[in-house]
Amino acid sequence: MFRALSWLTIIFPVVVLAKASFPAGEGLSEYRQFLLFPYVDKAYKQMEQEDYKAAMENWHYALKVSPHNAVVSKELVRTYLKLGQYQQAYSLVEERQAYFDDPAWNRLQLTVVIAALNANQGALLSRSFELLNSRKFNEDELSGLLSAVLNYHLAKGEISKAFELRRRYLHIDTDNYTWHLSYAYALLSTGRLSAVAQLLTEPAFSQSDAGIEIERALLEAYVARDDQQNAIRSLQRLESLGELTVHDNLLWSNILVEQGDLNAAAGRLVPYKQNIEAQIQLAFIDLALQEDLGAARALRQVVQLMTNAEQERILIRMASELAQKSARLARRAYDYQVSFAENETLWRNKVINIALHHHDYDIARQALLQQTTSPEQQQKLLNIYLAQQNWPQAYVISQRQYQQAQGQAKLTRLNTYSYVLLQQGKRRDAKHVLMAHFPYISAGHKLKSQLLARLWSIESELSKQDWQKIETASSHLPASAKAQVAGLLAEQGRCQAAADLMSQSPRRSQLMSLAYCYQKQRSPFAYDYFLAAEALQSDRASTAQLAYYDAKYGDFSKAYERWLLLSKQAMPAADYLAATYTAIVLQQGVQGQRWLEQYQALNGEETAQYLTLQAQVYELNQQSAYALVLWRKSYQINPTRQNVLAIARLSEADEAKGILERSLIWLPNDIEVLSRLSLIAAQQQDYVNAAKYLEQVVVQTPDNYPLYEQLAYYHQFAGQTEQARQRLEQAIDAKDFYLQDRENPEQQLYHLKRFNTELQRQYALRIDYWAGDNAVPSHLVISANEARKKYSNYWNIELDWLDKRQSGPWGEWVMYGRVFGQAESNSAVFKPGGVDSLSLGVRYQPLRDVNWNFYFEPMYRFDQDVGDLMLRTTASLISDPEFSGDWHPGEDNYWLEQDMYLDASYLTHDDSYALLAKYSVGPHFKVSSSLARASSLRPYIMAQASSSNLGEDVRAGAGLSYNFWSGGTERMAYKQKSSVEVEYHHSFDTYLNGNNGVSLILRLAW
Repeated sequence: MFRALSWLTIIFPVVVLAKASFPAGEGLSEYRQFLLFPYVDKAYKQMEQEDYKAAMENWHYALKVSPHNAVVSKELVRTYLKLGQYQQAYSLVEERQAYFDDPAWNRLQLTVVIAALNANQGALLSRSFELLNSRKFNEDELSGLLSAVLNYHLAKGEISKAFELRRRYLHIDTDNYTWHLSYAYALLSTGRLSAVAQLLTEPAFSQSDAGIEIERALLEAYVARDDQQNAIRSLQRLESLGELTVHDNLLWSNILVEQGDLNAAAGRLVPYKQNIEAQIQLAFIDLALQEDLGAARALRQVVQLMTNAEQERILIRMASELAQKSARLARRAYDYQVSFAENETLWRNKVINIALHHHDYDIARQALLQQTTSPEQQQKLLNIYLAQQNWPQAYVISQRQYQQAQGQAKLTRLNTYSYVLLQQGKRRDAKHVLMAHFPYISAGHKLKSQLLARLWSIESELSKQDWQKIETASSHLPASAKAQVAGLLAEQGRCQAAADLMSQSPRRSQLMSLAYCYQKQRSPFAYDYFLAAEALQSDRASTAQLAYYDAKYGDFSKAYERWLLLSKQAMPAADYLAATYTAIVLQQGVQGQRWLEQYQALNGEETAQYLTLQAQVYELNQQSAYALVLWRKSYQINPTRQNVLAIARLSEADEAKGILERSLIWLPNDIEVLSRLSLIAAQQQDYVNAAKYLEQVVVQTPDNYPLYEQLAYYHQFAGQTEQARQRLEQAIDAKDFYLQDRENPEQQLYHLKRFNTELQRQYALRIDYWAGDNAVPSHLVISANEARKKYSNYWNIELDWLDKRQSGPWGEWVMYGRVFGQAESNSAVFKPGGVDSLSLGVRYQPLRDVNWNFYFEPMYRFDQDVGDLMLRTTASLISDPEFSGDWHPGEDNYWLEQDMYLDASYLTHDDSYALLAKYSVGPHFKVSSSLARASSLRPYIMAQASSSNLGEDVRAGAGLSYNFWSGGTERMAYKQKSSVEVEYHHSFDTYLNGNNGVSLILRLAW
């Protein structure tokens, strides 16, 4: 009993305490509070000790005692947040929201999501969008959540997504446009100006204070980008809102000035007569418009607006700049009266500078004389006298300066004093003072060079004693001083004198000095001295110069090796171009491209030289299209023979022809240009111009005999037979000079002579006679007209008028006449038949290299006493001269002739036709050969098929022909050819009465 009472006395005060200060127990029974308090108390203490994990366990136990306790639930949520268990915290809040109808739980839900996002935990990211789209929160609460979401995406580097979220949730703003400002400034910071401009299209925002703030920020961004058009649009929007300031109008005026709209720019400034900056700008504009009165008014307004010395100093500087730009304003500036005494010296100095700038030397001199005399003022006066060529006054001051100077300064004054003496014509006085200080050891390099150059300019005044003094002074100088004088002599081009002054063991710098001296004189000694300098110590300067000389002397391999060595380190831009040239010569396109890329890395200019080298490298690397683009750019900068020929080589024929023809204005006799023009004309079948250009080449290269042969062909194709004959005879006469290098020169010569024969001919007569039994098939459509009649022979005489032929790109036309006859009886084979027809026609050969002809032949037929028209085409499918029946000169005893001959003819009167295909092959055995005549014996075999309105015939046979050529000369092949053939043939399918036949064929041509 006593023990129970003791426990009650202990517990009772605790329960009372819990009721007095225990929010978690509110609304609970004393028993529940009794059970709950230990866990809550312990959890609070653990949280104060930051033992959140243990506190979380006690909060869980507390919830088991009081499952829906709001205080315990909120403390557990806070504990979850401390432990980073955001998902559990959010789930607990959601669970309690369903149980408690308290807005505080909504805010706690927002707090959990924001905490998770601030900790870069994305598990509740989707929940954040649900909250953003809900209507449970006010603008400030949603802004906090949106900030957390944006910061989360920015931390992840998802900038574009952050921007999109800013744009999507701009509707959160209702009063102060906080998010609009944040979004706009973010867009501005990333340069998305168009998006900012789009944002400002919202009427409410654009007219708000925030919108006007962003408009000004956008204007500054446009100005920074020099985007004048958009800047003006922004200024126009500010003007429409009535927010345009003086500064804005000054900015607008500046933009209009840059755009050249000076009148509009001035109009922007007119209202601001009390603004000094506006008036200064207005003065500039009026000056540009040559509105002198307006500029003067603006400057006077500036003077009136001045209130202190600082403003006047600004005016003085601005006015002096204006005055230096305009002689008219300069003259007004000279009369300005300073308002503040402390600016007097500044203004007078500006007047002096303005006067010197505009060569108003009298005004400058007067201003200088008003100031206290000082060495600086004396020097300015001297400069004025020198500019005015007032040599007497310049002499007084320069002499005084020279006499008063001491030490190294005396040599500086000597430089001016000797110059004035020379301008006055006092050459001896100048020589005296110059020699008095020779060899100017204490002078700087540039001054020493000027003094020596002045001394050498009056070299004729130097006496033997002077030269002796120079030599003596130099020889007694220390080695370093002697080397210095020698170096200066080398710089003045006195290379030999400099070499004599150098010691027996010269230093590398002395050798380089001599090398550069001889280089200026274009002496070959320069290379020797560069080599000697490199032998002492190799460096970039000597190696580069040697590379230039190696290339100059044609040793490109050595130059290329030197450039490879030098290019391991950075080189001057010019050296990369020189190195590329050696690579091109040696066909090293890849290395040449590397050097050009290094040249570009140095921001090398796209000069004509660079473009030429790059084009050549592209050609080496098989990139002709890129090469052609660069050749064209090089031509636009500096037209040269090289880029003209390159463009012609790589471009299409029409472009090549155009640029070559234009280049003839300044390359009138260039052989390669003319040759290319001739070739292009020939390719376009313009043989008149092809011959014209090639004739100009021949005039300059009379020993180029193959061109005579080419010219002959061009003249022939152009229909210029006489010129073709002349050039061909020249080629034949020069056979010993150029045909010997060709394969089979004897055959080549014969072809030329035969070509000449064709050119000489005015007529060509051919007589063909066929004789046989009644089994001779028809050769032409007019050969036989009745199959039942027997005939034993037919004959054909054809005469071509070659002097009337017409040639051109379209082919060749020749007129001819024909007499045809045949016998249709059992008479002897040697008894000629009567004349059947007489005709006069035209033969057309469209292709020169293909033996394919078309005939248009009106005729009169005696056998039927009617006029008729024969249309005919023939072709020889084997047109290679190697297998022709023409004579083949040379040492071989035979050659092979073969032919595949096709013939089709048609008579319009009685609608009759004849078709023939014949193949023959057989060797020519040479019987005799001489310059004047030759003969051959040819056995052969043949196969023939023919068809006509009379019937069809297929046969094969063999024959023997004897061929005789005559009329050969030194310049022409055999003019005449005669042949007699005996041919046996057997028909396999025929419309004739017999299957076997023997033909006698006689052919004469001359």
